[in-house]
Amino acid sequence: MRGRFFALSFACIAAFTVHCSLTSSPGDYSSEYLTPQTAATPSHVLVVAGLRDPLPGGLGDVPTSDAWTGRLRADGSIVGWTAMPSAPVLQNSRATLLLDGNLYVPGVRYRDVGGDPTFRLGIGVLPLANESLGPSWDVTFAGLPANGDGGLLFLPAGVWSFGGFDGQTTLDYIDDVSFSAFDAAKKKFSPRVDAGLKLLKKRGHPTVVAYKNFVYVMGGAITGEDTKSPSVELSVLTDKTLSPFVETTAMQVQGQPNKVENFTVCTGEGTLYVIGGRPVGSATDVVLMSRIDESNGKLGPWQAMNKLPAGRAGAGCFIAHGRLYVIGGEGATERSTSVFWAPILPDGTLGGWDAQSSEPLPAARSQIAATAY
Repeated sequence: MRGRFFALSFACIAAFTVHCSLTSSPGDYSSEYLTPQTAATPSHVLVVAGLRDPLPGGLGDVPTSDAWTGRLRADGSIVGWTAMPSAPVLQNSRATLLLDGNLYVPGVRYRDVGGDPTFRLGIGVLPLANESLGPSWDVTFAGLPANGDGGLLFLPAGVWSFGGFDGQTTLDYIDDVSFSAFDAAKKKFSPRVDAGLKLLKKRGHPTVVAYKNFVYVMGGAITGEDTKSPSVELSVLTDKTLSPFVETTAMQVQGQPNKVENFTVCTGEGTLYVIGGRPVGSATDVVLMSRIDESNGKLGPWQAMNKLPAGRAGAGCFIAHGRLYVIGGEGATERSTSVFWAPILPDGTLGGWDAQSSEPLPAARSQIAATAY
């Protein structure tokens, strides 16, 4: 039940929730609309952590905004974790973006207005220059839906929101799609507008990821179905407009539907990876891979990769130097400080996992945004 208390109390009033497992890798984009500016040879990693275990005797998971950087070495290891100023947003969505010399980390900022606790949706902004990060964060706020449990995708053009619940009950989900344009120069968002299309299914807390100009809305809770859906919807972004959604290959493991929540997704080099997550009970160690048809975005058959050294849900991930990294997350009984990485082979499959060469995170965290720069 780890994370459930928090999801039903704090997160259900905000679109950035514990289930909002968005990509934390910038991906291998080619469209001008999906092309963040990334370092050609990243040498550092930024981690912003969203949740920690409660203190002894405490109830529920605790939102944090801890930030650390580490050195990404040529041998694949990450060492020298250093504390950064805490981000101005809590419980980040893992939808990080590097654009025009700034790192953006979406999340939720707590505000106490008139004695009543409220949560505002915000983007933490950290300047990047000469491979070093600025000394402090700025924050800007997006006009996103207040329904909560929606999937989010932060792109250079702005923020898209997919699904969520109706604001009255966590059981009635919606199929709405909305957009808030972003002015990078002013670091401001335009008022949110309806995107003029719907998801094929009403979904709560789906995972959203992009590759080139293809957008995938994955999993989540589907109205009238099992709360963990393996289905995947696909849309194509053209001239800042999304095409109508279509079904593509649902997530499968050994021929059976892969019904998990709080899984992590990374994309790169024509491949989409689904990492861990929580089926029933403990986090799973299953890693799935699907090749992307770059002519239309459709997903190929799902293949099981080498399993993680241990089960993980809500981990951070990124792709750099031909390697897939998985950082932190929830394990069988508690959150972890682990850093795993595996080489990506030419056909997109993964080699064996390295669980020993990197230094662990300074503290155990999940809902992690991890970005190489």
